[in-house]
Order: sequence, then structure tokens, then C-alpha cells
Amino acid sequence: MSLSVGERILVPGIGAILFAGMSWGFMSSVGGATTRMKTVALCASIFMTGFGYSVFWQDRLAMATGWTHTWIAVVALFALFSFWLFQKLRNRARSPTGKKARQPGLHYPRQLRLAGV
Repeated sequence: MSLSVGERILVPGIGAILFAGMSWGFMSSVGGATTRMKTVALCASIFMTGFGYSVFWQDRLAMATGWTHTWIAVVALFALFSFWLFQKLRNRARSPTGKKARQPGLHYPRQLRLAGV
């Protein structure tokens, strides 16, 4: 059974919209609309969108690459991207200027900083 292009595009998109709506709705209803939770919800929504499309397009991905488990690699890339984006947004939210503040000495190992080097 082959899926049509419309099903491959609409079903994962609708699933991602439902996931995002439920996540953001629940977060708002319990009063957890903090910057951190908004960042988590955004990155989780991006990951779930990539996961859904990877699963629905797995046969085409396998045909294009010749490897049947290509969709797993694509999901792993979406996971890494989501984690990287979360770290970037979290660090931006923590810094007072909105960008990651460079502090002197942070690039040295802890032992050298303690030794005064």
C-alpha cells in the first residue's frame, strides 16, 4: 500500500499541529508558560514535526539513499538539531543582553582557574 503525496504532507502536518496545540495548551492551562517551558515546547514541536515527516517518507528516503533505515538517521538529526536549538535559546535567555555573554576564564579547565593561571 502506497501513500499519496497529499497523505504524506497533510497527515504528519496535522499531527504536528495537534501535538503543538496540546503541548502549548496544557502548558498554558497549568500556568507553566515560562521562557524555559516555551523553549521546550518549541523544540519538542520541531522534533515531532521532523519525526512525523521522516516516518511518512521513510520508503522514499530509503529509495533515495539505498539504506532502509535512513529515516532513523533523519530523526536523529532532528533530535540533535532540537537539542542544539534548545541549548542556544536557553543560553540566550540566561544572559542579560540576550546573547551568550563571554566571561573571561571560562575556556580554561577548572583546575587551571583554581590555580590562578
